[in-house]
Amino acid sequence: MRGREQEFFDLRKPLDPSTPGYQREQLYRAGMDGDPDASMFVNIGHWRWSADFYAGVPGVAEGSAPQPQDFEAAPRRRIWLTPVG
Repeated sequence: MRGREQEFFDLRKPLDPSTPGYQREQLYRAGMDGDPDASMFVNIGHWRWSADFYAGVPGVAEGSAPQPQDFEAAPRRRIWLTPVG
């Protein structure tokens, strides 16, 4: 929800760059047409394999999502991307 972004930043913890399999991440702020009250963040994490992600991020299990915070409009989702071409 717009106006509560700092709560997200306070919750977010950067990863240790020496974590095995972790390559980098980039956080994006996205606007949504038709919903001026929404703030959306998209975190693109680059990992060697999904197994490295699950081993490298404490408390995260495959197929699970973190408990939503009261400032989140929807549960977080993970989407695995594979380069094409």
